[in-house]
Amino acid sequence: MKAVLKIKQYRVMRDLSTTELARKVNVAQGYISDIENGNKFPSIPLLCHIAKALSCKPGELIECEE
Repeated sequence: MKAVLKIKQYRVMRDLSTTELARKVNVAQGYISDIENGNKFPSIPLLCHIAKALSCKPGELIECEE
């Protein structure tokens, strides 16, 4: 089973750029891009900060695929 993050979908729905989201969670814009492209996976605390910045729950950002 693989966990897929839905951060990009939520970010686009909230009309935020990767730069704006990165600023809100205090990370580099490139790190947000890496997360969205599946190259990196955020720590649980960072995932919680991202969820708060996107006005959702952390669990809403994770989708499990087989």
